[in-house]
Amino acid sequence: MSKITVVLGAQWGDEGKGKLVDILGETHSVIVRSGGGANAGHTIVRDGKKYIFSLLPSAMIDEKNIGVIGNGCVVNLPSLKTEIINLEKTGVDLTGRILISSEAHLLFDFHKAIDEFQENAKGLDLIGTTKRGIGPCYSDKVSRVGIRAGDFKAGLDIFNKKFDAACDRVKDLYDIDIERDAEKKIYADLYAEISPYIIDASLYLEKAETEGKNILLEGAQAFMLDIDHGTYPFVTSSSINTGGLGAGCGISPRKFTEVIAVTKAYCTRVGSGPFPSELLGEDGDFLRKAGGEFGAVTGRPRRCGWIDTVALKKFVRVNAPDNWNITKLDVLSTFDKIGVVTGYTLHGEVIESYPSRADDIADLKPVIEYKDGWKSDISDIRIYEDLPENAKKLLDFIETETKVPVKYIGVGAGNDALIIK
Repeated sequence: MSKITVVLGAQWGDEGKGKLVDILGETHSVIVRSGGGANAGHTIVRDGKKYIFSLLPSAMIDEKNIGVIGNGCVVNLPSLKTEIINLEKTGVDLTGRILISSEAHLLFDFHKAIDEFQENAKGLDLIGTTKRGIGPCYSDKVSRVGIRAGDFKAGLDIFNKKFDAACDRVKDLYDIDIERDAEKKIYADLYAEISPYIIDASLYLEKAETEGKNILLEGAQAFMLDIDHGTYPFVTSSSINTGGLGAGCGISPRKFTEVIAVTKAYCTRVGSGPFPSELLGEDGDFLRKAGGEFGAVTGRPRRCGWIDTVALKKFVRVNAPDNWNITKLDVLSTFDKIGVVTGYTLHGEVIESYPSRADDIADLKPVIEYKDGWKSDISDIRIYEDLPENAKKLLDFIETETKVPVKYIGVGAGNDALIIK
């Protein structure tokens, strides 16, 4: 019987989802990305060798696996081609293993130009976008003027007609110079290679399930960046939740066998937006350096803070995960005291959950419980019972607060640095 497993980040991204996806890829043969674009990077470390993924699913290192880019993704085909080339340079053979939904929307250079134009126009009120054109591409999708992968597969005449119309519209709206002929040539050069990848992905996944193949859905970014449930407007442009993952690849969430939620043992955020548990000063700097908290795609330093169980409880309420994967527990090994945010006050009043307004979130005052650290290296531990007592107490506390069991515990960067409870 087929298993359909979901891996979903519970914080603001960069939780280490790619590592678990890579490990689970050994027992799954179809790996799916169902949202976002090349702004979501995953770094995999195998045998000391680093692999960086942007749009392709992380478990593609395993050469038995088929990678599916679902209809909920936005795809810049030249960037995808570059990613393929870079991975093949590291020894990953992707021949015949990439599929793209015909319903996925295509992202062009003018989307990136619009993204930069809109972000710069905000002045001091920056969202913190990666300027990779993700938001404008989703805007075209919702406005029903987008170009989909199926339009590209239908032939270059059809594609070029739609692309010219899109360029005319963008020129009229934004007065942005577009080198349309050069970009059309790039797509013409990609057509023979890429067009066979484009299929009815939902039908393919249904057939894979019927054949008993295990399917792994890899959530990009994370729940606190969800367009509806995140810290709006400092969010991404897609639905980063179990319902969104199903819609983004054409699988009913009722078929999900297991939902695994991924969170760091602390918390990070990149770019602008409220971050109530943020640590400023030496503790924040130490967490950043110890955890290597710099973006895989952007290289931007991540803001660091204590783990936030208020945010985790919101994640649990919306997504109903079966268990936690707590990553980077080893990073906390040198702290005398480890903070856990268990509540918030807003203007002096205790609140139960995150407010909907970003201004209110920025005004939150965290209620922090401090747990004793363990002050010892745990990176070589592979059995739960061998963890220091204070490390186990921290994990037990997270379980109690969120009412979700901890199953996977990351204690280092490599795939072998994992404890299964």
